[in-house]
Amino acid sequence: MLVEPTAAETRPLGWSRRTNAATWAVALALVACAACGGGRARPAALDTQCKAGSAGACVRLGAALEDGGDDLPNPGRASRFYAMGCAHEGPEAADACWRLARILRDGDGVKADAKKARALAQEACTGGQPMGCLLLATMELRGEGGPVATAKAVARFQALCRGGLARACNDLGVAQRGTDAAAAEATFRRACAKGNALACANVGVIEAKRGDYGAALPRLQRACDAKVPSACVQLAVCASRGQGRAKDASAAGIYYQRACKLGDANGCSGLALLLFVGAPGVPARPREAMHLWRSLCESGHAAACFNLATGYRVGAKGALKPRPEAARAWFARACELGVKQACSAAESPARPSGPDQHSAGARDDGR
Repeated sequence: MLVEPTAAETRPLGWSRRTNAATWAVALALVACAACGGGRARPAALDTQCKAGSAGACVRLGAALEDGGDDLPNPGRASRFYAMGCAHEGPEAADACWRLARILRDGDGVKADAKKARALAQEACTGGQPMGCLLLATMELRGEGGPVATAKAVARFQALCRGGLARACNDLGVAQRGTDAAAAEATFRRACAKGNALACANVGVIEAKRGDYGAALPRLQRACDAKVPSACVQLAVCASRGQGRAKDASAAGIYYQRACKLGDANGCSGLALLLFVGAPGVPARPREAMHLWRSLCESGHAAACFNLATGYRVGAKGALKPRPEAARAWFARACELGVKQACSAAESPARPSGPDQHSAGARDDGR
C-alpha cells in the first residue's frame, strides 16, 4: 500500500526551500518549467556602493540574486553580499544579518550552519530587525544551533504578534499546538484575520481534518493561491478523496504540482503517487514516480522511502520489474527514518500494508 501525503502545519519563519538537485530535475521536467532567459548582470552602481560600505546596497544585491529574475536564483552568491552588509551597523545591516542567517539555517546554496545562523539572528534581533527576532524565536523553539529555549521563544512570538507581525501570530500558534490545540487554533484564526496566508492555511487544514469542508476549501484555495504549499497539498488530498467536492485526480495532480514547485516534499511525493498508479486524467508514469521518490528519500523523506521500496517490491506492469533486494534496502532506509511497518518489511518477503498516513506522510516540521 502506497502512502498518500498529508498537509503538515505551516512552520515558522526560515522554512527550508531545499530540495535536492535530482528532485528538482525530475519535478521541473514534469511540471514544465517556464521560459528560462539569460542572466541579468548586477547593477554596477550597487556593487560599488556595497563594497564601499552601504549595507542597503548589499541587501538589494543579495535580494536580486535570491530572486533570480530572468536567471536561476543564486542564494549562495547572495549570501556573500549579505555577509558584507552584515559587517556594518544600522537597520540595513541588521536586515542583512537576518537574511544571511536564514540562508545559513536552511543550507540554501551554502553549507548549513545552525550555530552561526542563530548567532546572526540574535545580532539582527538586537539591531531591531523583527524578522531576525522571529527567526531567532523559531530556532530557540526547536533547539537549532543551541539549546531549546521554549519560554524565550514564546515570549518573542507574543511580543512580535502584539506588535502587529501577523507571521509571528502564526508561529505562536505552532508553538502552542503541542500543548493546547484550542488556543493554537484561536491564535491561527487571529493571524488569518490579519491577512497571514500561512495561518489561514493552518486554519484550513484544521477545518478539513474535522470535516468542515465548506469552510476549509475556500480558505485553503486562497492560501494555495498565495503560494502556501501545505494548503495546496490539503486541497490535493481533498480532491483525490472526494472530500467536500467530487473526486478529481487531475485536479489533485495540479495541486500537488503547485506544492512541489514551491519546494514542498509532500507535494512532490503526492505527485509521484499519482504518477505511479495513474488515474483518470493522469496517465501512469511509474519510472518518473520512482525517480521522484528516490530523490526525496535521499533527502530524508520517510514516506517517499516507503513508497519507493513498495514500488520496487510490486513493480509496475510493462514499466518496472519487481526488485526484491532493492525493496529491502529502501524499506531499511524507511525504517531508519521512523516508519515502523518498514522495519518488518525489510526482513520479510511479504508485502507490507503501509504506514499510517498521518505519521509517515507528513512530518511535523511546521509546514
